[in-house]
Amino acid sequence: MTDEGSTTVKRTAIVFVAASLAALLAASAPADRTVVDPPETRTFEITYRAMVQDLPKGAGEVEIWIPYPTDDEAQQVEVLGVAA
Repeated sequence: MTDEGSTTVKRTAIVFVAASLAALLAASAPADRTVVDPPETRTFEITYRAMVQDLPKGAGEVEIWIPYPTDDEAQQVEVLGVAA
């Protein structure tokens, strides 16, 4: 191979490696992430009532299950009162 042919092969290899590296870097770059503001605070007042009726005489102690909200990463619950 002549020096001129060898130079052409080297240039082609350098261009190929540079293009491959540029493509790899572009593919591994993080996507443009738009920063989203957190949602505004919303407040709800909820009244939940449960009534147990028609218990047989002598039923004694009765246990019932009533849904009760709890805090988590999506909500903060403030219980203003429970009457039983």
